[in-house]
Amino acid sequence: MKKIILIAVAVLLFTNCEKKEGLPELSAENIPSNDQIASSFVKVLNEETNQQNIFSQLQNSDLPISLTDMFSRLIPSEKQMRFLFSASISKKADNREVYEFWLHHNTDTFNPEEVLVAYAPDNAEQLKSITAFDLQGNKIELDAKTPPEVPVIVIEKNGFHALQLRVEDMNDKLQKAGLQSKTAVTLKNFKSYQKTNLETTKLDKISLKDDQEPWIKGGAEIYAITSGIRDTNNAPELKIIPMYYLDDEDETYYPNQIMLFWDEYQYQAANIQLFEQDSNYNYQELISIIIDGVTQITGTLSGQPWVNALGNIAGAIIDALPEQWYTDDDDYIDSFYTIEKNKSYSNHYGASKNAKVDLSPFTVLGN
Repeated sequence: MKKIILIAVAVLLFTNCEKKEGLPELSAENIPSNDQIASSFVKVLNEETNQQNIFSQLQNSDLPISLTDMFSRLIPSEKQMRFLFSASISKKADNREVYEFWLHHNTDTFNPEEVLVAYAPDNAEQLKSITAFDLQGNKIELDAKTPPEVPVIVIEKNGFHALQLRVEDMNDKLQKAGLQSKTAVTLKNFKSYQKTNLETTKLDKISLKDDQEPWIKGGAEIYAITSGIRDTNNAPELKIIPMYYLDDEDETYYPNQIMLFWDEYQYQAANIQLFEQDSNYNYQELISIIIDGVTQITGTLSGQPWVNALGNIAGAIIDALPEQWYTDDDDYIDSFYTIEKNKSYSNHYGASKNAKVDLSPFTVLGN
């Protein structure tokens, strides 16, 4: 992983304190195991000046805290430096992993002496138990399926902050592959659209039956792939949209999130397909697979009735997905086909009946 930001912060901290002997070199040979990272953080947590600071950060944040933000608020020590350096390196150099922390807390009261520290393993779905450490450094096995009653500080690298970077990368790849127009509305260029009215479809309400996440993985990292037809040749138009708020199954969310920008499409219908970020599958490979799948049918779309082409684009995305997504690790959630412009949808189920949404037309007025 080329985490330039994390390494830069490590270097900044290092240059602002007295140089110490024995700090690890930044090399793949020094990559710690999951248990070593959790155990190292216990040592950081046990430093008296850090404990209350860390607890306060975690209790007062609705979102996971990145390693960078966590350590920027602490006084550097050798133990912290060692942890920061070791956790800034990854074997997966192209997988945009970002270490982050969040607090699992199912109890009404918070007793710091009961706090455990655990690392969220990539294969948590297949495990029967999760290894955690108490503040004395003792190993404790937790049930992987049943959330513990004691507070647990969870360390994760394929969560909220990683998804932010991966969505940006995936959209860049779609543009380079010609499957997303240069004029597509994105966070990068949204300001350029502020003087014009934008016709959109907005997600008003959503709930999931099953988000596939064990407790150790925290909230699900859900994203959508929207697809439509760009021009009269039925060229595909795809976009990745993150849905950071969509954490828990059997909960109803009211995001008011824009999902479809109709200026991007030739016709007044598009698809919305929901997926969960899969830490067991390299997202760079995944987006390449989807691009290949859609590109393979692009030449056959011209001349088809547009509604057929629209369905074929969504079908190509599904067909391209790894087979295991439909077996043990079901990271495909649902599809909403042929969502029409200027039409409202209430309690509308996806094709797999795993997601239910309310959608409505919404005009973004220019300033």
